[in-house]
Amino acid sequence: MSLITTFSAAAQAQVVTLNKGGYTLSYDCTNRTALRYEYVLQADTGSAARPSSFNLDTELPSGCAGQTSSASYASVRSGYDRGHLVTSNHMDYNTTYIRRANLMSNIVPQVASFNQGIWVRAEEVAECYRKRPSLWGRHLQRHDQRLLSHQSWHPHAGFFLEDHHHGQSKWRLSGHQLAHSKQRHARIAGQLHRQHQ
Repeated sequence: MSLITTFSAAAQAQVVTLNKGGYTLSYDCTNRTALRYEYVLQADTGSAARPSSFNLDTELPSGCAGQTSSASYASVRSGYDRGHLVTSNHMDYNTTYIRRANLMSNIVPQVASFNQGIWVRAEEVAECYRKRPSLWGRHLQRHDQRLLSHQSWHPHAGFFLEDHHHGQSKWRLSGHQLAHSKQRHARIAGQLHRQHQ
């Protein structure tokens, strides 16, 4: 079963897979942002400390453009946080993996109220499902603005889905700035539901 949606912008973009050990990213080198992430949501056995700083990803392939700054998005545009795609807490079983979760290749501009609100709550709900087999995500849309200091697109759509398929339950989770209409969100959710029946 595939939930990958192709967008016209993505068709022209250079997309690479970045294996970060504890997780993988499908990374759009042209637009300097992750399109999809995937990792196994494991039992919570770790306690590695979350790094206090964010860093540029110096391991991007040659010719692959990353964000140009690791500074706060709020310093450029008020109301935005550096939002994790793969949450640091889910990588705390390994000091290398939790450090990699703070690389800018895993960070997108998120509206602060979203990042500190529903996204945190989604992470907390995921804690209840730490024995589920797989977790992945991707952008459903992209916003037509760049944060010029970072040269990164900021997303404006997301979803939150638990999938039961062939007797196996998989927790599926993604989400960003929900700036689109409720009708658009309902249509996307309906399409996803029909694809999995």
